[in-house]
Amino acid sequence: MDVCQVIVVAGRCGAGKTRWIQEQLAAQNWQQPLFYACPGYGAMGVDLVRMGYLYPRLQVLPTVTLEEC
Repeated sequence: MDVCQVIVVAGRCGAGKTRWIQEQLAAQNWQQPLFYACPGYGAMGVDLVRMGYLYPRLQVLPTVTLEEC
C-alpha cells in the first residue's frame, strides 16, 4: 500500500507560507507526485501561477478541483 503525505500550511497574508513551501521544495528530493492548492484564490491566484512556473513537477490544483472532491 502506498503512503500519501499531506502537508497543510496556514497563516495570515504575508506570513511566509509560500516562502516556506518553496524552501521545502528546494531542500527535498521529492519522488512522489506533488500537488499545490490554494483554496479561495481561484484558478489564477498569483501564488498558484508562480508555484506552477517555478516548479514544473508541481501539479497546481485550482479551487474548482478541490470542491469536486
